[in-house]
Amino acid sequence: MQNVVETTTATAVVPNEQPIGAEAETERTLTTEITELWAIHAAAQTTAKKTSAELKEIRQSLGLRLFEMKQLLAKPGRSGGWSGFLASHGFSRTTADRLSAAHARSIGPENRTDGADSGGDPDFERLVKTVSGRVSKILTTPSFRYDFIRHLAIAFGLDCTLEAHSVVLLEPASDGVATTAASG
Repeated sequence: MQNVVETTTATAVVPNEQPIGAEAETERTLTTEITELWAIHAAAQTTAKKTSAELKEIRQSLGLRLFEMKQLLAKPGRSGGWSGFLASHGFSRTTADRLSAAHARSIGPENRTDGADSGGDPDFERLVKTVSGRVSKILTTPSFRYDFIRHLAIAFGLDCTLEAHSVVLLEPASDGVATTAASG
């Protein structure tokens, strides 16, 4: 007769460094607030009774808290704390990054601490570097690169104006109104 042994394994995200003191308390407070706001946000999206103004207010509050949490967790020594936090609470990273970035845009570059237009996301910067490096090997002339970017803007459905020798991209603002960002 055979003995059957069952084993289960569990994985957990454990940061290398544990936050201490006031930072740990701030993290606990933000975690509670984000969890509550995320639930309200999810419920508001499915409830027809919520007005767009109420939903906008919820998103702004959630964006602020996510931005603050990202500032705490997305830094050296936290071993992917931001991703781990989102995963442990079942929050979509795409949505969290989008709401955090919208808040970062709303406070303006003079008040931001992440130092990058992409919300300071190192994955975004790595993606740009990787894609541009690969595409540059294929698109060997400035004219080819220009045409590629023009077609890419159209494919992504970005608000842009195509003129004879330039493309003007309009950066989406957090309220949905586009503002002129760059031309070339």
